[in-house]
Amino acid sequence: MHTPSISFSFSFLNNLTQSFRIFLVTSITGTYTLILYELFPEFLFNPNYSLTYFVAPVAAIAGVLIGLPKFMNRGVKTAKPKAKKTENKSGEDLLNEIISGDDSGESTQQGVQQDSTGVMAGNSEGVTLEPASVGGPNAELDALLGGGESNSSTVSADVVTSGGSISGLNEDTIRDMIDQKFEPVEKDLSSFKKDLNKIKEDMKITKENVDSLTESFEGTLTDMKAFQAEIANPLNFMRKYFESIDLKNLSDPSLPLRQQNRAPEQTVSQAPIPQPASQAPVSAPQPAPVSAPVPEPAPQTSSQPQPKPKTTEMESIEKGTDLDNPMDSVMKPLFSGTLSVSNLMSIVELAGEMLKENGDDCIDLLIEQCKLMGLKDEDENTIYNIIDMLKKSGMNVEDTLIQLYKFAKIVGINDKQADAHYKKLLESRDEEDE
Repeated sequence: MHTPSISFSFSFLNNLTQSFRIFLVTSITGTYTLILYELFPEFLFNPNYSLTYFVAPVAAIAGVLIGLPKFMNRGVKTAKPKAKKTENKSGEDLLNEIISGDDSGESTQQGVQQDSTGVMAGNSEGVTLEPASVGGPNAELDALLGGGESNSSTVSADVVTSGGSISGLNEDTIRDMIDQKFEPVEKDLSSFKKDLNKIKEDMKITKENVDSLTESFEGTLTDMKAFQAEIANPLNFMRKYFESIDLKNLSDPSLPLRQQNRAPEQTVSQAPIPQPASQAPVSAPQPAPVSAPVPEPAPQTSSQPQPKPKTTEMESIEKGTDLDNPMDSVMKPLFSGTLSVSNLMSIVELAGEMLKENGDDCIDLLIEQCKLMGLKDEDENTIYNIIDMLKKSGMNVEDTLIQLYKFAKIVGINDKQADAHYKKLLESRDEEDE
């Protein structure tokens, strides 16, 4: 009876190529690592357990599949040259030697055995079989003698195909297991990449929003600075918002200034009145000069009746007969500044023309012009008083100029240019009356 042969032997590992063994070790290690990572992660990350459950099994697998075949190949190297010597011999030569009854029967049997094992090893791509596994030590010799070469070849082919199918099955199953374990990892990686792409898009959107917010904030700051500059500059403010302002509802800008200057104006107006030297002789000789020129214009009325108002007005101004005129209270503030009578008369004419052409809208223009010219406060107040007088008196420009000249004479202010201006006014009025 034949002894039962073991289906697996370490010689099978020696027949596998080194690259395939390395691939097998890495596959088993990766599969084992994934199993531990999914089911028992503490065996990987805890040093107390990782040495026992991860490092030791991986080292054992590597030693069995890589280290053991290398150790076994060291003893096989010496037998290979002997096998090469018999490879040159053919089967017929061996058969003739056996039939001829050569004394070296035992050596021929050994050569046949080596030859058969070499042939089987070459056909099976590195798979060796022991003689006991086929049918005893003399099975190959019996096959040669009985013409059973075909049987031995079939046996070796069966063994080779069975070994190849086992290795193919093992590779397929291992690859399937690796694919199954790596599928969730690939899915996780793809989802992780998608999340990263979403995060990048969100970061881009937030960056764009921040940029737009900073630009709008900078624009708001520039607008605020421009608005502050417009508020600080009254000329720009008046130029922009002049049309939107209702000038009729505004109060007179000269009122607070006149209220401040009431006390000095009263002193100025009261100063010339108590002087006895100027007014006493003017009031005393009233009957003499009035009675003397009265008969003189009588013959002139027939030819020229116009010189009468000249003499009477001039004499009345020189004598102070208009002290009871209600316009005196309006005229008094005009002489508080440093402007002369002729300058005041020119300003009255200019203001009257502007009021006549543009109405009340020209008041703000006059105010701005006064500020730009850098006039003194007293002169500026005088101009404000002139504008106020023209608005409130209701008189025309010529009457206002005549009243202004008369008041200047009453106060005791003499101005040759004002006298010439006054004479021109009287002459123009006489021409209009004609």
